[in-house]
Amino acid sequence: MSSPQPERQPLIGRRRSSQFLSGSTRSKSFNVNDEYGHAYGSIARSNHGNDDNDSDHEETTNGNRSEAGTEDENRAPTPLPKMQIFVLCVMRLSEPIAFLCILPFIPKMLRENMPDVPRSQIGYWAGLIESVFAIVQFATVFLWGRASDTIGRKPVLLIGLFGVALSMNFFGLAKTLPQMIIARSVAGFMNANMSVLKSTLGELTDETNQARAFSLLPLCFALGSLIGPALGGALSNPAKRFPIFEDWEFLKMYPYWLPCFCASLFCFLGFITGYFFLEETLPSKRRLKEQEQLAKERPPPFRQLLTRPVVLALVNQGMINFINICYIAVLPLFCDTPIEMGGLSLNEAQIGTYLAANGCVTIIVQLFLFPWLERKWGGPYNTLRKCLSLLPMVFACFILAHFAGKAFGFKAVVASLAVLLLVRGGSSMMIVSSNLCINNVVPHRNALGSINGMSQSMASLARAIGPIAANSGYAFSITAFKHVLDGQSIWIVLCLIAFLTWFISAKMEVPRRAAWR
Repeated sequence: MSSPQPERQPLIGRRRSSQFLSGSTRSKSFNVNDEYGHAYGSIARSNHGNDDNDSDHEETTNGNRSEAGTEDENRAPTPLPKMQIFVLCVMRLSEPIAFLCILPFIPKMLRENMPDVPRSQIGYWAGLIESVFAIVQFATVFLWGRASDTIGRKPVLLIGLFGVALSMNFFGLAKTLPQMIIARSVAGFMNANMSVLKSTLGELTDETNQARAFSLLPLCFALGSLIGPALGGALSNPAKRFPIFEDWEFLKMYPYWLPCFCASLFCFLGFITGYFFLEETLPSKRRLKEQEQLAKERPPPFRQLLTRPVVLALVNQGMINFINICYIAVLPLFCDTPIEMGGLSLNEAQIGTYLAANGCVTIIVQLFLFPWLERKWGGPYNTLRKCLSLLPMVFACFILAHFAGKAFGFKAVVASLAVLLLVRGGSSMMIVSSNLCINNVVPHRNALGSINGMSQSMASLARAIGPIAANSGYAFSITAFKHVLDGQSIWIVLCLIAFLTWFISAKMEVPRRAAWR
C-alpha cells in the first residue's frame, strides 16, 4: 500500500476504482507495525500539520473547502456498481422485516406462553426478549467482522441471513420463554451483517460516491420497519382470522409461526440473491491466484487496531447510537404523558402521525440531501460536525414543546413539533456520516471488517442499555425530579451528552480519503 502524501492525500481516480471493481488490482501484503505507523504518521501530518495550532487542525483534518472539498465537489462522482448495490439493499431490507415482525404479537405470545405471569409484568419479559438479541450480538459481532477480513465478506453475509431465517422459524414455534430467548440469541449470535455490509460498501465505492451508497442503508431499514410490523400484525393467529386456515391444526398449535415464516422468506430471498449475484469485495478472496497471499494478509492484532483515530471514531459513534436509541425510546412515552405531568398529552393517532412524518423527513434527507451536502461540505467529517451541532437543539425542542403546549395549547405543540421535525431531519445525517468516518480511519483494508465489527458492537451495546437507561431516566424525570423544569430533566441530561459527543468529535482525526483506498 502506498502511503498518502503529507500535504494532501490524492483523490482516487475513476480508472483505479474501475480496476478494483473488476478485480484487476492486486492487494499488497503489509507489515502491521511499519505500515500502520506509516499510514497514521501520514494521516497525522495531513490532518494536523501542527498539533499546537487548532486552526491548522480544522483546516487540514476537516478537508478544507478551498482545497479537497472544492476539488472533490467539482469532480464527477464515480458511477455506482448498481447490481452489487441492489443485492446489498435486498440483503439489508430482509433483516428489519425479520426482526420487527414480532413486535405486534410478542405481548400476546408471552401471555399465552406464560399464563401464570401477571399481565402487568409482561412488559419486563418483552424487554428481555428484545434486549437479549443486542447483548449476544455485542459479544459476537466483532468476531464475525474479523472473520470477514479472513474468509471474505460474502460468506459471512450469507451465514448471517441463514441464521436469521432459521431463528425466525424457531421463534414462531416457541412455546416457552426459554425457547423464545434461545431463538433470539441464535439470531444475535449468527448475525453481524450490518458491520460487514458497511465494509462491503466501503470497498465498492470511493470518496466521490460513498455518501450516496451509504444513504441507501437507512432507506432500506425504513422500508423494512414498515413491512415487518405490518406482516406480523396481519398474519398472526391465522387459524382464527382467515377461513382458509381454520382447519390447519398446525397453525392452531403454533399461531405465530406463519408471520415468522413469511419474514424468513425475505431472508432466504436475500440469501439466494447474494449467493448468485454478490461479488466478493475482499481483495485476497477475489482471484484464485491471490490465495497464496492470504497468509501474509491476516487481520492485524487486536491491539494494533486500537489507535487514537480509531478509538475516537468508535467512542463518538457509540455515543451517537446511544443518543439515538434514547430518543427513540423516550419519544412515545413523552408524547403520551399528560401535559400536567411533563409530557405532551398526545393520543395514539397523533403519536403515529408524528412518527410517520419523522420517518418521511428522515428518508428525504438521507436519500436526497445527504449525498449532495456531504460533497458540498467537504466530506463526512465536516458533515458529522455540523449535524452534531444540531443535537442539543433537538432536545431543546422537546422542552419548548412542553412549555408551549402548557401555555398556549395544542396548536403550540404542533408548531413546536414541526420545528423539531426539521431539526431532527438535519441531525439524522450524523449516523451515516459517522459510518463513513469509521471507514475513513481504517488504516488498511484487512482491518476494515474488524473495525466495523467493533463499531457494530458499540451499536449493540447502545441498543442493550439505551432503552433501559432512557426509560428509567424519564420515569425519574417526571417523578423524583418533577421540580426541575417541570419534569424536563431527561432532555437536559441528553443535551449534555450531545455537547460531550460534539466535543469528542472535535478531537477526531479523519482523513478526507481513507488511507487504504
